[in-house]
Amino acid sequence: MSNSMKDVFYQTLPTRALSALFLCLSVALTACNDKYPKANMPDTPLEQPLEIIIEPKKVAMTATTAVGIKDDGTLWTWGTDYLLRKTKTGQDPTPTKIEGITDVVAVSGGIGHILMLKKDGSVWGWGSNYDGYVDPNDDSNFIDEPRKIEGVGEVVDVVAGIGDSFFLTKQGEVYTISENEKGWINGVNQPNKVPTKIPNLTNIVRFGSLGNVSVALNSQGEIYTTGVDWQGLGREVVERHDHDEIAFYPANKVELPHKAVDFL
Repeated sequence: MSNSMKDVFYQTLPTRALSALFLCLSVALTACNDKYPKANMPDTPLEQPLEIIIEPKKVAMTATTAVGIKDDGTLWTWGTDYLLRKTKTGQDPTPTKIEGITDVVAVSGGIGHILMLKKDGSVWGWGSNYDGYVDPNDDSNFIDEPRKIEGVGEVVDVVAGIGDSFFLTKQGEVYTISENEKGWINGVNQPNKVPTKIPNLTNIVRFGSLGNVSVALNSQGEIYTTGVDWQGLGREVVERHDHDEIAFYPANKVELPHKAVDFL
């Protein structure tokens, strides 16, 4: 695997298996067009992995689509749906550059939507928009083209969850717009229609969403978890906030024998 692939990061739990499978594919600069022409996705399981004809620095996946960014900040897509380009059948296994999109530094994929972070700190999203986790001001369930997400600035990383969008800021704070199913963000069973700060998380340098649990790493090497699934918190639960019969566990530290440097 080339050095440029060392920066690849995994996505949320529902897409992690797909991401891991994708990352096992060769990224040698060999073409798959001869075997699978454009807009001719195989409809049976592959006996051998397809080789990827670009060398992305970072990749992300939804349930049906893959996106990659290269060192030059260009965006590439392949798969089905959300491709941001026209195909004959809506499917294309060939990574293709999206014209007009530059300076991309990070991407993240949830089940049905994609988040993109640009060099200037602006955040863009497209795909599924149930409960407004791409654009809270748009009632449509699907956003076809990248749309700038307003209300949050100086973002340094993005995380697309199942029905959530998370933004890690330069100040080490985490904000979200989300459907907030079962109140797992803040214990209140209502969608977060504007970027909402997750309490008790400060100096955060890495953030992940694991379904009904969020995990955060701070600059001191401490891991914090929050959510509604106490079995996935990785810590003894001593506090519990109940709102409308919802068991919500605010962010708190996980006791570890050593400082953490990262998590998957």
